[in-house]
Amino acid sequence: MFSCLCLLLAVIHTVTGQISGGEIGWVGEPTDPGPAWPLQTFVTEPILRPPVIKTDQSGPAGDNPIFLDIQGTDQQAGIIVSPSGSLLWSGGNGSLVNLTPETLNGQPVMLAWNGTTIGHLEAYGSILIFDDSYELIYDVKLQDPELGNEWPSYANTHEVFLTGRGSVVVTTAVRKGPTDLSFVGGPTEGYFWDCLIYEIDVKTNQVLFKWSTADHNNTVPLTDSRALPFGVGYGWGNTTFPWNPYHMNSAQAVDDGYVFSLRHTSTVYHVVPNGTVTWQIHGSNETPQMIQQFQMGANTSFSWQHDARVASKSNSSLELHLVDNNNELPTQHNETYGLVLAVDLNNMSVTEMARLKDEKDPQGTFAGGSFAKLDGDADSHWVIDYGFVPVVKEFDAAGNCILTMQFGPKEGSILSYRAFRAEWHGYPKTKPKVSACWTTDRVHGPVTRVHASWNGATEVAGWNVLLGSSSNSNTTGLTKMGAMNRTGFETVTEIQGTYTFVQVESIGGGRAPHTNVTSEIILVEGTCV
Repeated sequence: MFSCLCLLLAVIHTVTGQISGGEIGWVGEPTDPGPAWPLQTFVTEPILRPPVIKTDQSGPAGDNPIFLDIQGTDQQAGIIVSPSGSLLWSGGNGSLVNLTPETLNGQPVMLAWNGTTIGHLEAYGSILIFDDSYELIYDVKLQDPELGNEWPSYANTHEVFLTGRGSVVVTTAVRKGPTDLSFVGGPTEGYFWDCLIYEIDVKTNQVLFKWSTADHNNTVPLTDSRALPFGVGYGWGNTTFPWNPYHMNSAQAVDDGYVFSLRHTSTVYHVVPNGTVTWQIHGSNETPQMIQQFQMGANTSFSWQHDARVASKSNSSLELHLVDNNNELPTQHNETYGLVLAVDLNNMSVTEMARLKDEKDPQGTFAGGSFAKLDGDADSHWVIDYGFVPVVKEFDAAGNCILTMQFGPKEGSILSYRAFRAEWHGYPKTKPKVSACWTTDRVHGPVTRVHASWNGATEVAGWNVLLGSSSNSNTTGLTKMGAMNRTGFETVTEIQGTYTFVQVESIGGGRAPHTNVTSEIILVEGTCV
């Protein structure tokens, strides 16, 4: 992604900003150690505070960047990082979940949920779609009179699936009741969360499809739920804390309908456009009242799963992959897997294709996570995000873990609900940022220290540094004093001498090939602190 540039026009000392230690690399200097995990800070972008990314690479991994939705820090944001863990872009501060690279109308886009989160299922927001300049092009809202009118949009955080027909699939939950829940140990006048799937047109917000668990209770009965007993974990079954019997956490459009996951039944379902559930793959034998439609082969069981996806499908078979969380509660620490299943729809059988785990560094997460094959990767590399455990791992075709990225303590609050790796070229419409101050180098004496960055610009190879003691709007008062290779999100250099004004020019980075873009001309701040 970045080309190598080596050009010296003055005495330059470049600071890389990377701390190495054996096979483990820490990208982003840990300037804020805090009680739990260090955060990165940048002189040119002081409001950005992403967590330090720890990387451990043991084999050839993919070249494309990784998309994360960082939660649990003092700055929740979507971020894009390089394979080495270096920050490329940070944005959407506040509440941005499920940052997903996609293609819409032949153009690269990013999707993300944005809104208000109240509980595990109770969240109200819309789906934002950004172009490759990080400009918002669509704000897709879920509006349905049956959901109410208190919120401008009722999509929850769990799904932002973009179809190939100009629409998005989202999920939501709505409080249902009063309902007699005494048959499962709840109150006679009880309440529960009904889970729904919607497909919405991106341009018009028109609802194209709707499906509800409550409307299909004969197929997905409340008795299928494993979310018992009633209590803090699953709700008390009243209007304040409704019971959470289903917990829909993924939904995907396929050629003949939709595939969705209910965590609290440990089951993946297929529904056709008329609303009929045509098949369901039950991953656990701990709910004996459920009728298993498929003959399950060895090592095909799963439980409390996330991110069920169909990777390839025909009329007679499909490949299904999912995160087998294998943990019901936060206090459990069973190992979590990336599971690939071959589903024979004619013979109604399921066989294991792969169950990915890192033997040297096993992970166990009770919630969240994603599992995806890298697009365009002939060697079938896979990426697992461990949800509530802030770890992402890449596996090669042989099932070996070749890359681990960690961005928080495993028992802490930092997480990324999902993670994706995909080709991405960002061309922000903003200008590069620059900051400068004076200091003294033991060898070169007085120097001007220059910091340069450009949030989201992935194609920058380096920076030209322009300095001077006078300035005007056409920069004739500045002289090009040096150039430096890009060394991460923010590149730092020291140039001999003290100057009053500074400007940087990107080497590449503009949308047109080989286009350089300049920052504003600013005053040097004075003595470095």
